[in-house]
Amino acid sequence: MTVSLSPARRSACRTVVACIAILVLAALAQADATGTKVATKPTAIRVPQSPPQGGAASVEQAVFEKVNAIRRERGLAPVRLASDLLTVARNHSEEQARRNWMTHRSADGKSAGERLDAAQVAWLRYGENVGLVKGYSDPAATVVEAWLHSPGHAANILDSQLAESAVGVAQAADGTYFLTQVFVTR
Repeated sequence: MTVSLSPARRSACRTVVACIAILVLAALAQADATGTKVATKPTAIRVPQSPPQGGAASVEQAVFEKVNAIRRERGLAPVRLASDLLTVARNHSEEQARRNWMTHRSADGKSAGERLDAAQVAWLRYGENVGLVKGYSDPAATVVEAWLHSPGHAANILDSQLAESAVGVAQAADGTYFLTQVFVTR
């Protein structure tokens, strides 16, 4: 049997599937799935790598702007772009795109906090949102909407103490976007 859906219903189904995938991954992730942690770290800053080309760069900016629009709508200050977080976010997205696997842990098992430490990024508290999007005309809107339907990811976006952020995006060979947004309090 073949079922034909209108474009609007297909789009709604894709959004629901993306939300369910993020919720399932969050449920399966370890206790630090939101990445929120408190600690004292050094104040070294690293220079970010060169920006991604084409679509990835525009998706990074669009995600960042959408997150700040949501924060403003909720009466929160926008997050400030932190260039030293770009390398960490982009590297994690690039690794996920290479492996075709979305996770809060890197291939060597490091959490976002451990990746921040390895990059000598200063933080007292951090949060991390990851996502993947394929087959949507607006990957930024799709992932931000999915994050808002996930309690842990939404908590990072709406945490007034997480004041700095950066978004890293990588696109896999099949067109899938892998997105990482890192937030910190210093």
